[in-house]
Amino acid sequence: MNGIHDLGGMHGFGPVLTEEHEPIFHHDWERRVFPLFASLFVGGYFNVDEFRHAIERMEPAEYLQASYYEHWLHAFETLLTEKGVISAAELQGTAKPSPPTQPVTVLTPDIVEAVVLGGASSRAKEDIPGQFRVGDRVRT
Repeated sequence: MNGIHDLGGMHGFGPVLTEEHEPIFHHDWERRVFPLFASLFVGGYFNVDEFRHAIERMEPAEYLQASYYEHWLHAFETLLTEKGVISAAELQGTAKPSPPTQPVTVLTPDIVEAVVLGGASSRAKEDIPGQFRVGDRVRT
């Protein structure tokens, strides 16, 4: 990767500033972003790779000015509008929300805790038929 996210060789950013006894969340809205990620991920709206790619597509100036959880919000907005889950008007609050286009997974605290503590797979669903069979010769 050669872009704003590849900071390994870039100069001029100075040291990373840290806070002693830094809180996990600096603002109450950030606390709500974390379970939103879990609900969207478990609901199948995106996988981890799509999420990361949406953040990587942020405009460089916006990326550098945004906080950690603002990156997450950007990814939610990008992916949900690209996939037609919400419209730009719904996102801006100028239109009434549409009903869900797919079944909604209701998350209980137990599910969120399991995802946060135990992780979740970002692998494709297993009901997709395989391209090859056991014993097939495959050239890579």
